[in-house]
Amino acid sequence: MPTHSLNRWIAFAVLAGALQSGAALAQSAPTAWSVGYSTDKLTPTNGIGQRMNGFALGGEHPITPDLSLEVSLNRQTGSQTDTVTGGNIDMRQLGALGGLKATVVVNPKMQWFTHFLIGVQQLKASEGSASDQRTAPAFGLGFGLDLAIAPHLSVRAQQDFIRTRYAGDYQTGATFFMGLVIRR
Repeated sequence: MPTHSLNRWIAFAVLAGALQSGAALAQSAPTAWSVGYSTDKLTPTNGIGQRMNGFALGGEHPITPDLSLEVSLNRQTGSQTDTVTGGNIDMRQLGALGGLKATVVVNPKMQWFTHFLIGVQQLKASEGSASDQRTAPAFGLGFGLDLAIAPHLSVRAQQDFIRTRYAGDYQTGATFFMGLVIRR
């Protein structure tokens, strides 16, 4: 098994174990699941930015009423023009991040949150028959707002700033997410 595949399985197992252990700590608080559209603008230090669109899935389980464990999976695709050949480079990014989320309930229908996430990101670039794929650790900070539209359903707007390093080049991704949150 290649090292990058093993690293992904280890990261997934750690996040799943953390979510499962949190279940014993907060049996009365609701678990939440989110799904929606995400757009990511990557800005590498070389100055050539990429914009990718896709979707994200997430889950969270409370440890206390104001603190929860969170996991997020995302997939975005896009393209950019190769500055050397003028060809089209197809891009795909996958991510698995998890961490702690702190929530402030403003009123029963509105809550703000912030979170710190760590995990892995994978970027694949293809141009014609050539392709390159890189997997790297990632970490980031984010914030957002949930607005309740029904007893167990909210609309979420979220902004994350994810930092990673592909092939020696640091990249900061500004990811915007808009979707639905289902609480049980």
